[in-house]
Formats: sequence, C-alpha cells, structure tokens
Amino acid sequence: RDEGMYYCMASKEGLSVESNRVNISVDDRLMISVMPTNISIGEGGTAQFTATASGINKMNFAYQWQKNDSNSLPNMASGVSTSGAVSKLTISNLTKNDEGRYYCTVTNEWSRSVRSD
Repeated sequence: RDEGMYYCMASKEGLSVESNRVNISVDDRLMISVMPTNISIGEGGTAQFTATASGINKMNFAYQWQKNDSNSLPNMASGVSTSGAVSKLTISNLTKNDEGRYYCTVTNEWSRSVRSD
C-alpha cells in the first residue's frame, strides 16, 4: 500500500537536510450510496432496480445482481446495464416467479465487497 510517512532527504559532502514529514492515507472505502428500493408492480410489467456505488476508481467496480441469495438472475427477460458507478437491473414481463428479494454486490479492484442489504 502507498499509505505512510513520506519525506525528502538531500545530502552533499557529508551534510544532509530533511524536509517536513507528511502522512498519506488512502481512503478506499467502498459503499453503496443508492440502494435498490422495494417496489410493487403487476404481472406483465417491468421492474427496474438501481444501485450506485461510491469509493475511489469507480470505473473498476464490478456488480453482481442476485435474487434470494442465489447467483442467478430471475428470468430470461432480465438485463443488467452498468455505467461507471451505476448499475441497473431491469426485469421485463414480470411473473409471480419474479417475486423475491434482490441484492446487488459491488466489488472494487482491491477485492473489497459490499452488498445492498
């Protein structure tokens, strides 16, 4: 990691001088700043869930949508679109089988993950 105390030291002919020391800390917290919300839509309708992650290096976030703790999406009419820090799950032609709890798990490039419970 790049965190730590940094300083510059210059020396010449047995003399040396040192700069002020500075501490650098890297904030790599990962969080979901916009969570998917509960919705109620009739059969045949379209549901859309949105998750927005925040943290550093948003372009390297990986998103995984889950239904009821399973790693699969609900039906063939579902799709995921992701752009930078925002991921959307869209489920078209809803049926009773699409009922459930949906989660989004976001992972950053340092393998830190957070889930939208």
